[in-house]
Amino acid sequence: MRRFTVIAACVAMAVPRPVVAQDPPRPGELAWVGLFNDELVGWLYNEYRLDELCGDRVDGCRDSLLARRELSVDVYDAPGGLRLGELVVGATPGQPLELSEVIEGRREPFLPDLFLEDWGYGPPWFHLTVSDRRDGYFRVPLPRMGTGWIRADDLAGTGTHVEVVGAGETVYATPVGDMVVLDLEDGVLVARPEQDADMWCRPEDVPDLQPWEEVRIPFAELFDDRGRLLLRPKYMKGC
Repeated sequence: MRRFTVIAACVAMAVPRPVVAQDPPRPGELAWVGLFNDELVGWLYNEYRLDELCGDRVDGCRDSLLARRELSVDVYDAPGGLRLGELVVGATPGQPLELSEVIEGRREPFLPDLFLEDWGYGPPWFHLTVSDRRDGYFRVPLPRMGTGWIRADDLAGTGTHVEVVGAGETVYATPVGDMVVLDLEDGVLVARPEQDADMWCRPEDVPDLQPWEEVRIPFAELFDDRGRLLLRPKYMKGC
């Protein structure tokens, strides 16, 4: 809500909080950081453990185990710099994880860059793009702050969940089609188009790969104007 001060019949509008400038993404890594920790995900599993944890108790045990819990993560303008606001992750058993950006007490919900409503395909798909890493901090794009730095220790310390794009069997949906990564070369993603064998969910033997043409995508083409990655794992639920 905007605030107004009236002095001698003059109305002055409060100066809006400046948005941190969005620098170009760091050329060298394509990654997302998970906005959760093992304790928060464990709380979601209460939905399936009520009989085990509460038995026949009628003292409010079940209601307490289905209550909402929150994880608060401060956002800074630089590693060890000024605090801009916070991210709040809400975990309610029986519901998807929720994310909000909070500035000066005003909470605005938004969806992370990788998101799957069904959190049980474990660890949850609930991540923000990483555009830089430094001194235990991750730089992430945000709707209102533009960009900010969050501390790994505020998430889960050494247990932070980071999803890094690399050569392997994962199929990624990209702006130029569904691809399997072959290599990352100095700011260029080297890939080939997906084939049936890459996600084979049939009882028959996996077919051999067919000849392909290499695709090369500069990192700069894999980010939108807010610094969010424009690719994602295609099969978040597996087969």
